[in-house]
Amino acid sequence: MLGNAAFAFTAEGGLFDGQNLNVLIPLGFNHATTITLGAEWSPSPEWTLRSGLSRALQQLVKNENLSGTFPTITQNHLVVNSSYRWQKRHEFTAGMTFAWTKPIKNPGNTVGSTPAIEARNRQFTPSLGYRFQF
Repeated sequence: MLGNAAFAFTAEGGLFDGQNLNVLIPLGFNHATTITLGAEWSPSPEWTLRSGLSRALQQLVKNENLSGTFPTITQNHLVVNSSYRWQKRHEFTAGMTFAWTKPIKNPGNTVGSTPAIEARNRQFTPSLGYRFQF
Protein backbone atom coordinates (compact mmCIF):
# COMPACT_ATOMS: atom_id res chain seq x y z
CA MET A 1 0.00 0.00 0.00
CA LEU A 2 1.30 3.43 -0.91
CA GLY A 3 1.15 6.04 1.79
CA ASN A 4 1.96 9.70 1.32
CA ALA A 5 4.59 11.25 -0.93
CA ALA A 6 6.93 13.59 0.96
CA PHE A 7 9.29 16.07 -0.71
CA ALA A 8 11.79 18.54 0.73
CA PHE A 9 13.59 21.19 -1.33
CA THR A 10 15.05 24.69 -1.22
CA ALA A 11 13.07 27.24 -3.20
CA GLU A 12 14.89 29.27 -5.84
CA GLY A 13 13.39 32.62 -6.74
CA GLY A 14 9.97 33.97 -6.02
CA LEU A 15 8.28 34.59 -2.69
CA PHE A 16 9.99 31.66 -0.92
CA ASP A 17 13.51 32.16 -2.34
CA GLY A 18 16.14 30.39 -0.24
CA GLN A 19 13.65 28.79 2.15
CA ASN A 20 13.52 25.08 2.85
CA LEU A 21 10.09 23.76 1.91
CA ASN A 22 8.52 20.47 2.93
CA VAL A 23 5.58 19.13 0.94
CA LEU A 24 3.35 16.20 1.85
CA ILE A 25 0.99 14.85 -0.81
CA PRO A 26 -1.64 12.39 0.47
CA LEU A 27 -1.90 9.68 -2.20
CA GLY A 28 -4.62 7.70 -0.46
CA PHE A 29 -4.11 4.39 -2.25
CA ASN A 30 -6.27 1.50 -1.02
CA HIS A 31 -5.78 -2.20 -1.36
CA ALA A 32 -7.89 -3.50 -4.24
CA THR A 33 -10.06 -6.62 -4.25
CA THR A 34 -11.31 -7.73 -7.66
CA ILE A 35 -13.83 -10.39 -8.68
CA THR A 36 -13.38 -11.86 -12.16
CA LEU A 37 -15.55 -14.32 -14.05
CA GLY A 38 -14.92 -15.68 -17.53
CA ALA A 39 -16.23 -18.31 -19.91
CA GLU A 40 -15.02 -19.97 -23.09
CA TRP A 41 -17.02 -22.01 -25.60
CA SER A 42 -15.96 -23.75 -28.81
CA PRO A 43 -18.96 -24.41 -31.09
CA SER A 44 -16.60 -26.07 -33.59
CA PRO A 45 -12.91 -27.00 -33.83
CA GLU A 46 -12.28 -23.77 -35.77
CA TRP A 47 -14.15 -21.27 -33.59
CA THR A 48 -13.67 -20.27 -29.93
CA LEU A 49 -15.82 -17.62 -28.22
CA ARG A 50 -14.79 -15.99 -24.93
CA SER A 51 -16.27 -13.47 -22.54
CA GLY A 52 -15.33 -12.13 -19.14
CA LEU A 53 -16.36 -9.60 -16.52
CA SER A 54 -14.21 -7.99 -13.85
CA ARG A 55 -15.34 -5.77 -10.96
CA ALA A 56 -13.09 -4.01 -8.46
CA LEU A 57 -14.83 -3.93 -5.08
CA GLN A 58 -12.92 -0.87 -3.89
CA GLN A 59 -11.54 2.05 -5.80
CA LEU A 60 -7.76 2.02 -5.83
CA VAL A 61 -7.68 5.73 -4.98
CA LYS A 62 -9.87 7.27 -2.28
CA ASN A 63 -12.20 9.99 -3.59
CA GLU A 64 -10.74 12.78 -1.49
CA ASN A 65 -7.21 12.09 -2.78
CA LEU A 66 -7.92 11.72 -6.50
CA SER A 67 -5.06 13.01 -8.60
CA GLY A 68 -5.19 13.46 -12.35
CA THR A 69 -1.71 11.92 -12.58
CA PHE A 70 -2.89 8.48 -11.44
CA PRO A 71 -5.26 6.76 -13.92
CA THR A 72 -6.49 4.23 -11.37
CA ILE A 73 -10.22 4.73 -11.25
CA THR A 74 -11.68 2.07 -13.56
CA GLN A 75 -13.75 -0.47 -11.60
CA ASN A 76 -15.50 -2.54 -14.27
CA HIS A 77 -14.37 -4.39 -17.39
CA LEU A 78 -16.35 -6.45 -19.88
CA VAL A 79 -14.39 -8.42 -22.49
CA VAL A 80 -15.65 -10.37 -25.50
CA ASN A 81 -13.57 -11.98 -28.22
CA SER A 82 -13.55 -14.80 -30.70
CA SER A 83 -10.83 -16.81 -32.38
CA TYR A 84 -10.88 -18.54 -35.72
CA ARG A 85 -8.30 -21.24 -36.47
CA TRP A 86 -8.24 -21.72 -40.24
CA GLN A 87 -5.29 -24.14 -40.17
CA LYS A 88 -3.70 -26.18 -37.41
CA ARG A 89 -0.97 -23.58 -36.77
CA HIS A 90 -2.73 -20.32 -37.71
CA GLU A 91 -5.28 -18.46 -35.58
CA PHE A 92 -6.85 -15.01 -35.82
CA THR A 93 -8.50 -13.35 -32.79
CA ALA A 94 -10.70 -10.24 -32.62
CA GLY A 95 -12.16 -8.76 -29.48
CA MET A 96 -13.47 -5.74 -27.63
CA THR A 97 -13.07 -4.49 -24.06
CA PHE A 98 -15.47 -2.02 -22.47
CA ALA A 99 -14.31 -0.37 -19.24
CA TRP A 100 -16.43 1.95 -17.10
CA THR A 101 -16.74 3.41 -13.64
CA LYS A 102 -18.89 5.85 -11.71
CA PRO A 103 -17.45 9.38 -11.37
CA ILE A 104 -15.08 10.05 -8.49
CA LYS A 105 -14.25 13.49 -7.13
CA ASN A 106 -11.63 15.43 -5.26
CA PRO A 107 -12.98 18.70 -3.84
CA GLY A 108 -9.55 20.36 -4.06
CA ASN A 109 -7.60 21.79 -1.15
CA THR A 110 -8.14 24.87 0.98
CA VAL A 111 -4.91 26.57 -0.12
CA GLY A 112 -6.24 26.93 -3.64
CA SER A 113 -3.28 25.36 -5.42
CA THR A 114 -5.15 22.17 -6.29
CA PRO A 115 -8.40 22.63 -8.21
CA ALA A 116 -11.38 20.37 -7.75
CA ILE A 117 -11.22 17.28 -9.98
CA GLU A 118 -13.97 14.98 -11.21
CA ALA A 119 -13.03 11.92 -13.23
CA ARG A 120 -14.83 9.09 -14.91
CA ASN A 121 -13.72 6.50 -17.38
CA ARG A 122 -15.71 4.87 -20.17
CA GLN A 123 -13.72 3.36 -22.98
CA PHE A 124 -13.91 0.81 -25.75
CA THR A 125 -10.68 -0.94 -26.68
CA PRO A 126 -10.65 -3.13 -29.79
CA SER A 127 -8.02 -5.82 -30.23
CA LEU A 128 -6.80 -7.93 -33.13
CA GLY A 129 -4.36 -10.80 -32.89
CA TYR A 130 -2.69 -13.40 -35.01
CA ARG A 131 -1.02 -16.51 -33.63
CA PHE A 132 1.35 -18.84 -35.44
CA GLN A 133 2.24 -22.00 -33.54
CA PHE A 134 5.63 -23.60 -34.04
